[in-house]
Amino acid sequence: RPMVAAAIAKRIATGAARLRNDKCGTWCVKAQTLKTESVKYMEIFKIVLLILLIVCAVSAALSRRLLASVIIFMAYSLIMSIIWVLLESPDLAITEAAVGAGVSGILFLMTLKKVRGTEKENESEKSHEDH
Repeated sequence: RPMVAAAIAKRIATGAARLRNDKCGTWCVKAQTLKTESVKYMEIFKIVLLILLIVCAVSAALSRRLLASVIIFMAYSLIMSIIWVLLESPDLAITEAAVGAGVSGILFLMTLKKVRGTEKENESEKSHEDH
């Protein structure tokens, strides 16, 4: 009798395992498919961000207008902060957004305003000297 009870218990356990696998089977396949699709979209998103990052870096360096370079630099910092979030480094993302796009961008804009103001003063002094 103990052998019969063990055989019955084994069949019940095997049947329960099969039933569990069958119920999970279709759900697991659907979940795996969704996970695979979301991974594809995330990889595409990362590649697009990387391309934008390279474009911003080259554009900021090659731009002839200083204001455009400052704005492109701020965009570069924002893209970099998104990349830090994707790399699961939220502390670096916050720092990059605050310092890179925020404080540095404002300081660059203020410096640009002062430089343009100095250029206008120099031009007005030259025009007064010519007369």
